Amino acid sequence: MLRKDFSTKPAIKRATLHLIGVGYHEVFLNGGKISSQVLAPGITDYSQRLPIVTHDVTSNILPGANAIGIHLGNGRYYAPRNRVPATTISSGWPVAKARLIIDYQDGTQSSVVTDSSWLATDQGPIRANNDYDGEIYDARREQAGWASPGFDSQSWKPVEILPGPTGKIPTVPIPPIRVTATLSAVSLKEIRPGVWIYDFGQNIAGWCRLKVNGPAGTTVRLRHAETLNPDGSLKDIVLRSAQARD
Repeated sequence: MLRKDFSTKPAIKRATLHLIGVGYHEVFLNGGKISSQVLAPGITDYSQRLPIVTHDVTSNILPGANAIGIHLGNGRYYAPRNRVPATTISSGWPVAKARLIIDYQDGTQSSVVTDSSWLATDQGPIRANNDYDGEIYDARREQAGWASPGFDSQSWKPVEILPGPTGKIPTVPIPPIRVTATLSAVSLKEIRPGVWIYDFGQNIAGWCRLKVNGPAGTTVRLRHAETLNPDGSLKDIVLRSAQARD
């Protein structure tokens, strides 16, 4: 998680954010996510090309105090597996490079860039994430307001400046990935005490959304597979070494 506080003048005409964030990234301005895009910026050979994402964030910028936050995930850029020895190529630690350009009605311009003035923490709620193995999320580590102005960032540390990937920025942007549908389970069955099978009736590219109540520290495990065994349990042998668990 990366963040920076900054200030602006009144009478903002336009604000544009240009960002390269690999493996995955989500961007927040003044506490809100700036886009419906997911799994950005897309998978590619980062030694050859670097997908750049551009957002019009005029409506997200306030006169006066502001804050920007970038949440980085591993994606295919930092590819070692969470729970098994690495078998895929890793390009390096997740990194971000951004420039926020703010144009004012009086013709002046200011910018916010990723530099050594930013702060970072590795103590956020997402403890591990991998395309093959899933995500480990700890709600107790949520930091409310971390991407809002006035957040107490005393426990955060200065960012580390790292060499970035060497690919070129493509002239044709990669189309964004977005959520196109929300599905409900077509059937629900408890196969043994505390173990439930949710069948969505089809293969999808997506993830689960759930709402739970319980004492802090309670663990909820999700496993994913494409088919069932004859006894109704998940047939995960076809996943090979992929954990596919959250």
